[in-house]
Amino acid sequence: MTAVQLLVGALVVDADEFLLLRRSERETFLPGRWGIPAGKVKPGEDLKVAVLRELREEAGLAGTVECSAGSVWFDSVRDGQPWRNLQVNYVVRPYSRQVQLDHSNSACAWVSLADMTTSPVEVDAFTRRIVEMALQAGPAGHAPRL
Repeated sequence: MTAVQLLVGALVVDADEFLLLRRSERETFLPGRWGIPAGKVKPGEDLKVAVLRELREEAGLAGTVECSAGSVWFDSVRDGQPWRNLQVNYVVRPYSRQVQLDHSNSACAWVSLADMTTSPVEVDAFTRRIVEMALQAGPAGHAPRL
C-alpha cells in the first residue's frame, strides 16, 4: 500500500531571482540535488504557516506568503516504502537574502527567473515546472509580480 504525504514548497523570490538550495550528500531523499525549500506539513498545521516554518528551518529566512504557486503530485520511495506526495507551493517574499543553511542543505544560489537555462546550478524539470506554475498563478487569476 502506498502512503500519502502532504508537503509545502517555498518559491522564494527577490529582485527577479529565486532561491535554490542544494541538499546535503548525507540526505536520504534526493542527496546533492538542487531544489526549492520544501518539507512535510505537521498534522493540523496551516499550509502557509508550514511553508514559512520550512523556509526558516532550511534557510534561516523569514518572509511573507504572496500567493499560491500551484501544487504538484509526485511519487517517491523512502526506506523501501512507496509514497505518493502532494506538494503545495507558495511564492514567498523574503525579508532579507541572508541565507543560513541547516544541516540538510550544503549550498544556496539565487537564480534568474528570466532565464533558468543560464543558471550556474542545474534547475531540474520538477523545479522548472514549479517556477512556470508560479509565473502563471496569482491571486484572483492574475499573475504575481515576480
